[in-house]
Amino acid sequence: MSSKCFKLALLVIFIVVFPACLVAGDNDNTLIPLAIGNSWVYQIDMFMGDSPTPVQTLTDTAVIKSKKEWGGHTWYSFSEPSAESAEYLRYSDNGQYRLLIDRENPDGKAERFADLPLKVNDSWIIANKSITVVVEAAEETVTVPAGEFDGCYRCKLSMPGGGEGTMWLKPGVGQVKMEFSMSKGDMKIRSTRMMKEYHLK
Repeated sequence: MSSKCFKLALLVIFIVVFPACLVAGDNDNTLIPLAIGNSWVYQIDMFMGDSPTPVQTLTDTAVIKSKKEWGGHTWYSFSEPSAESAEYLRYSDNGQYRLLIDRENPDGKAERFADLPLKVNDSWIIANKSITVVVEAAEETVTVPAGEFDGCYRCKLSMPGGGEGTMWLKPGVGQVKMEFSMSKGDMKIRSTRMMKEYHLK
């Protein structure tokens, strides 16, 4: 795998993991607040090997763009629905749910994939069942360009092929920071995603 493809793979992981990581609503269990127009801006630094100097710096913005009434509930999405497929998310007081609408499920199929509130050692699977998330700790403090955030959950990410990382979630704010690394032979690429700003409705 070339260095360019390797970096692209890491970037895709960052973009996919945010909307799928875990969402909730406006209550004590809130992790990522759901409302149309809520947005989070991140700085992504990509590194080769153990070098402390990034080889590339990017900006990524996640926005809640659409919602849908289905099954007596309101569901939210980080993308506009397409003719091919759409994925929506919602919360309850005790769990996180995902709604998938595609060719195999034209009328929609919902599933519960995570518990709320989070507890240490809780786990779930995201990104088409390719990334496993495990809660390792709570009440951690993280400093990023957007400020200092205490009371964060620290979650471990792992995927087939050796990719692994760490994600910090601040209840009521969302994903504050994420680190991920992948290795292929002698090649190692690391990425750090830090929140620069966020806007909640």
